[in-house]
Amino acid sequence: MKKDMKSKKEFREIKQVAGLSSQPFYLKKPKENIRAIVVAGLMLIVMCFASPFLLIAVPFYAIWAFLNLKKCKGEANIVLGNAISFYELEKHDECLEELSRVLQIEPENEKARIISALIQYEREEYEEVIRLLSAVRPEVIDNDVDLQIKLADCYIKIGKNENAKNLYEKLNKITGKSDFVKEAMKKLE
Repeated sequence: MKKDMKSKKEFREIKQVAGLSSQPFYLKKPKENIRAIVVAGLMLIVMCFASPFLLIAVPFYAIWAFLNLKKCKGEANIVLGNAISFYELEKHDECLEELSRVLQIEPENEKARIISALIQYEREEYEEVIRLLSAVRPEVIDNDVDLQIKLADCYIKIGKNENAKNLYEKLNKITGKSDFVKEAMKKLE
């Protein structure tokens, strides 16, 4: 187990050095969104100098930015940021406590559900992973290959091979017939 943890950290470090993002959307802290909103606003203002007709968009953007900044400063996002920090430090018990607080404030928070599912997957609580991920919108799961693979693995572990096979068939179409997916499908037959 420790060897796997070390290799995960090394892989994460390699991806960061290579300039690749090692974080999916659900592991990005809310503060990062604030920077993006501010930068986009500044870019809009600069573009207004080149095309004055864009001034029409500034009030709409300002209202949208205000509402989103207010949301970013909300209690749920602050607690979620703390939970993500705990997850990165691999303090899973503390992370789960914070995530449960987030879900009390915002019961439909998908980031909190996904991170909880990742922790439960590491703890081999496969039925809980399935329960948590089934509450996430299907398009979110469909856009994350890692979550689909983990979900399929959970189905296999609890004996629902047909569900796993369906996920692997969907992955086979998306990934362009990868060897990993082919091997996993062969094991199910």
